[in-house]
Amino acid sequence: MKYYHFGLLPLSEKTKRLLAKNNIKIINKNCIVIPELAYYNKIILEKTHVKI
Repeated sequence: MKYYHFGLLPLSEKTKRLLAKNNIKIINKNCIVIPELAYYNKIILEKTHVKI
């Protein structure tokens, strides 16, 4: 599974550990938000019950 990170600021270490614990790979997309990938993130977080 993948989590697409949008924005100039990096994810917090706590969030990185939480995603890694659930075998979710972080992919940085800089500040270009792609609506389809943002929706994909939402689905992945709901399925894995991860709260960010």
